[in-house]
Amino acid sequence: MQLRYVLTAALVILTCPRYAHGGAAPAVHLQVAAHRIADGPAPYVQDHLLWGPVDAVVRCLGATVEWQAEARRLVATMPDGREFVFEAGATFFEQDGQQQPLPAPMVVSDDVLVAPLGEIIKAFGGKVSWNKELTDFYVAVTMDEPVLRGDEQGMAVELATTGLITGEVNYIDEPYRAYVDIAGAEPHSPSGKRYIGQNGVWRLRWGQFASRPAIARYVLDLAEEQEVVWLPRADGRGGSLIVGRFDGDESELPIRYPELQHTRVYQTPDESTVVEIALSMPAELDYDVLSQPWRIQVKLRDVQAPEELVRQPGCGEIVKGLEAMPTSEGIEVHIYLNELIGFDLSTPISDENWQVKLTFSKAQLCDKLIMIDPGHGGNDSGARGRMLLEKDVNLDVGTQVVQKLLAAGCPALLTRDHDVLVDLFERPKLAQRMGAHAFVSIHANAMPKPNTNWGTETYYYTPQSKMLAIVIHQQLLAALGRKDNGVRRAHFVVIRETEIPSVLVELMYLNNDEEERLLAKPEVRTAAAEAIIRGLRQYYEGRAEPESNVTADQRPTAGEPPPDDEQTNGGD
Repeated sequence: MQLRYVLTAALVILTCPRYAHGGAAPAVHLQVAAHRIADGPAPYVQDHLLWGPVDAVVRCLGATVEWQAEARRLVATMPDGREFVFEAGATFFEQDGQQQPLPAPMVVSDDVLVAPLGEIIKAFGGKVSWNKELTDFYVAVTMDEPVLRGDEQGMAVELATTGLITGEVNYIDEPYRAYVDIAGAEPHSPSGKRYIGQNGVWRLRWGQFASRPAIARYVLDLAEEQEVVWLPRADGRGGSLIVGRFDGDESELPIRYPELQHTRVYQTPDESTVVEIALSMPAELDYDVLSQPWRIQVKLRDVQAPEELVRQPGCGEIVKGLEAMPTSEGIEVHIYLNELIGFDLSTPISDENWQVKLTFSKAQLCDKLIMIDPGHGGNDSGARGRMLLEKDVNLDVGTQVVQKLLAAGCPALLTRDHDVLVDLFERPKLAQRMGAHAFVSIHANAMPKPNTNWGTETYYYTPQSKMLAIVIHQQLLAALGRKDNGVRRAHFVVIRETEIPSVLVELMYLNNDEEERLLAKPEVRTAAAEAIIRGLRQYYEGRAEPESNVTADQRPTAGEPPPDDEQTNGGD
């Protein structure tokens, strides 16, 4: 077996003056591959060098060892036939007859050869890392490239190295995955994947899960829940992930990629419109809502498809048609829309294929529970104007939204109905607990310097939430007549920590004098509340594409969006 370790420079500690003049050196923790070096003289740092027992270290790096006590000589042989000779008192060791220098002579302690380990670990292919205190040292080995073998009865992913490693299979649901962590190891490449598409296994993925100590993780993406077994090699230098029945003499599996099988647009008996994209096996999926023209873009990485553009007409009132086109990374499918309306995306797996399904269904707003979140409250006033506090504006508009929904027979709830502060994480949790179908957080904006920006903006986190953000944003622009600051993606807690469509609206800027005067008018707040309801109604019930040229993700002419969970007004 060819050795494929990552080499490092000699381990010379340059920040350890307390050991520079000799004296007793405290023991350190040294882990080589998955094993702690505890037998024989304990490892230690002395004279700027990591010292330890050569025998125990090179055994963990894959060598077989012979200790010649009378000659005080140790001979180590690697699986690939390389031979190393170490001798007490020498300031070098031999590698296949060639002398390799050491920074200090080797010594014998309790009939064990002890040496400065940096150059030795390097020669055996180890990679060393350590903590700032120089008390914990970790030596990692590098895994060979995975080898996949199998037939229709079962398969194995063979994972090998020359170091002594261990593994244990763990499982994750939704979707089903089995993984093994190899302690003290690094994969042959920092990350990668291999499509399989048989025996209920769609793909193998790997990557560096952790360092110090190193952990290489290998993941099998499964079509369904099934048993995966880790079978270690007899020599401890690797193992195999076994699925199904595997005898060991099966052929190596060919390299495969997902293939586009078909696209389809159809209507169901309940008049929902479904767009179906079928692949031979799962692929990495990204999707987005785009404008000019309005469409949903689905990106499928690594998928093989016809070289020419595939076009298909739509059906029903919502879907105008679709196009599937090859890209340098896979394929893109664009679903063109007649109406802006909510949709569900699912990825069912059958015996024949893996599907991406987008389902567009018109529903009644009053069949949905809406959670309205008036931002800030209590001792958190939010943005401040000359006259107004944001928390009061938010509560007024939010209360009007809920009152108007209830008056129309539509269920709705508030995260707060008076001047109290509700924890940021508690707000989306409340929506989840109550079974809400949508979440709208209401805010008024501010800039660090007054009168430097104005207008309306809306935030989302997921693509499905983006559609809700777009339709509410359009209605707010039409009702308030302010500058379009765009629909933007953000990581705000209240829209990130929930699985339902969730948006955060910034009605206007409280520290813009003109917009504060507008927000002080009851009729303007009522118009904002009614616009939010119209947006919610459109998201569920649909309507024809508006004539407005609102563009999702359009940037404002002044000001920048907040970077993460903190808004410019210090709020949610």
